[in-house]
Amino acid sequence: MILLDSNMLIAYADEDDECHKQAVAIVTAVESGKYGKAVVLDLVFSEVMTVLALKAKNKPVALKFAEIIKAAYGIAFSDETLFLRALEIFKERPRLSFADSALFAYAGLHGAEHIASFDREFKKVPGAKIVC
Repeated sequence: MILLDSNMLIAYADEDDECHKQAVAIVTAVESGKYGKAVVLDLVFSEVMTVLALKAKNKPVALKFAEIIKAAYGIAFSDETLFLRALEIFKERPRLSFADSALFAYAGLHGAEHIASFDREFKKVPGAKIVC
């Protein structure tokens, strides 16, 4: 299983993003099944929609990408267990956002082996297998 972070999805959606080519390569590998099931957390989905709507200044562009994400990967919704574990990680690692903490919480709770992200802070988390 691989978790998809917002910065990778945004880079994939934005052809002008400096990481776009890397993101395309990651999505191609994900779609080939290289990492097994791909998951997008609801918190990540929220970040992606907000940033795309602001960048494009056009909600229909964000909504179109939302349909692509939903169809290709589906959305994993947070529950109390995930929320509480994410909060613990958020406290332990002050440089991670809450959504990023939720990615690590989900990985631990559901056995996700990889996280696709361009966030350099992720590489500092022991045991994290980051695809970038």
